[in-house]
Amino acid sequence: MSGDFKSLFQTVRRLRSAENWCVYIATTFLVFELFATIYNAVPAVVSCCQIATCILAVISLLIGLLSDQFLYQAEEEKRKDLLDNAFGTHLSEHDSNSYYSNETTPKGIKKLAVNNYESSFFTQRILSAGMGRQIALFISVLLVFVVVSLLANRDAVVLLLQLALPVNIIVEFVRYCSTYYRVKKLTLTYRMLFDNNKQPRPADLLLNVLNYTAALAYGKTLLDEKKYNQMNESLSLEWENIRKSLNLD
Repeated sequence: MSGDFKSLFQTVRRLRSAENWCVYIATTFLVFELFATIYNAVPAVVSCCQIATCILAVISLLIGLLSDQFLYQAEEEKRKDLLDNAFGTHLSEHDSNSYYSNETTPKGIKKLAVNNYESSFFTQRILSAGMGRQIALFISVLLVFVVVSLLANRDAVVLLLQLALPVNIIVEFVRYCSTYYRVKKLTLTYRMLFDNNKQPRPADLLLNVLNYTAALAYGKTLLDEKKYNQMNESLSLEWENIRKSLNLD
């Protein structure tokens, strides 16, 4: 498996989309199961809904494991590109083609930090814009699973498999929120480091770069591509204003 990080992230997005559809369809089957139980439908209907939900839970788990592998490689390639852009090296086989907008900043640790500052700024703002959707999805899916678990009859194996889906939703939501607040803190730290008459210490800049990498590794969170495309132009203008105000050239 090899390729530039942008195409790898697209692969991860497609896999995550398939994983999400498994959750949506499984939730639909759970609603059918609930109504079938309430209205005393034939047992075969309830059993079919339970089996379908269990199968989707297993498929979702497998897709999630596969997407994590691609995400790891995508992040690895992105880190190589970050270093190439900052130091003029050739660690990556692919050029990001102006992924960063800090070409006037001299190569070195400062450029590494400025590029990472730009990434953390975009990440924080786009995660913030998508927070409402994440909360709505978390509450709606979890509510369906809780209601069905309390009202519908099923054996322990079925219940265990079906619980894998809401547990995954909870974990992803916690990671999303954690990533947002960690990156927000890092963005503010960059602001304080550069908003100073003194030159920031290389160790402080490198620490923030490493902390950003650690936050992404923990969160396994992808930016919403639609939100990114909608906000890219306005965020780019904001970033240029930040560059000028902090004299990051």
